[in-house]
Amino acid sequence: MKVQIVSGQGIIKILSDGFAECLIIQKALTVNWPDCRGSIGEYYAISEHPAEKRDELTENINQVLINGTDSEILDAINNFLLLFENGIYEVSIGKIPNDTAIFYNSIPGRTFGIISEDEIFRGSFYPDFDRQEYFHTRPYNTLDKKRVEYYKQQIRAGLKPKIITYDKYHLIYNQINDSHSYVLDGHHKLEAYLSLGVDINAVFITKVEDSFAYEELFSSVEYALKPHEFRHMFLNNQRLDKLDFANSPYLTSILDKQLSNGKLSVNVIEVMLAANKHHKDWVAVRLQKLEQNPDLYNGFRIYYVSTAYNYRAWRYRDIDTATDFYKWKKLLFDN
Repeated sequence: MKVQIVSGQGIIKILSDGFAECLIIQKALTVNWPDCRGSIGEYYAISEHPAEKRDELTENINQVLINGTDSEILDAINNFLLLFENGIYEVSIGKIPNDTAIFYNSIPGRTFGIISEDEIFRGSFYPDFDRQEYFHTRPYNTLDKKRVEYYKQQIRAGLKPKIITYDKYHLIYNQINDSHSYVLDGHHKLEAYLSLGVDINAVFITKVEDSFAYEELFSSVEYALKPHEFRHMFLNNQRLDKLDFANSPYLTSILDKQLSNGKLSVNVIEVMLAANKHHKDWVAVRLQKLEQNPDLYNGFRIYYVSTAYNYRAWRYRDIDTATDFYKWKKLLFDN
């Protein structure tokens, strides 16, 4: 069933900038992005945002998802879609094969070396290209075991309670299920199906998308991530060049925070180099922020462009003195 929403409330949506992605139900619930460690691994985080709002929004359709006919379910979903942003949606009913799907929940992230507890990523995974992947959108430890048992009894009795999944098809990529698939509702039902080892009955919602969200993604996920998670996503984001930092107070504040008390990355320097063409005063203030970084002369790593081998390549070195920093600024920003 194809549905076009023209007066959607925009409470439920998936935001993506082509690098990171998040599911929003009023606030960001789930965020995932590449780990940028030379592999195909990804990090993800499930927000601690309470589930009450989600439960409130799905309460009216929960009963029909348990024992309604396909026609009744599609009618209910039609109304449910008014909570989504405007656009074209594909809605279908089917089954998720238990043996060919994988569901990611709150698995602690991989660690590299000895790090403090507050630097551990909340979740990580390696994509499984042989199976369809689904993301939990509520912490696994918040599930009610009694509620899971209730749905197990219903399934044993022959009922087919359905979960709701949500993903996006990006016309930019011309690739179905380009976004990750999220379990929008029905985590207790899902756990019941998985524990019984049977296929999962589901309602699939897919939005057709022809654009990316850039600044909105950052403003939505900042509160949902731990500081080190947000820092990692920001510094490694390969879509920073799509953002107009110089004309955005919010983006400038994020950048200043990283410059004055964080690290540099090639992506960040590319932003400053691009801005230096038309906003030299803005760049000059950012460099002043960088000079305030307490680690600047303590082995701080900076990046520069080298053409030593007849091609443009980024290289790095450590800053130890004010002279090193001055030479780096002059090399990159005074030309």
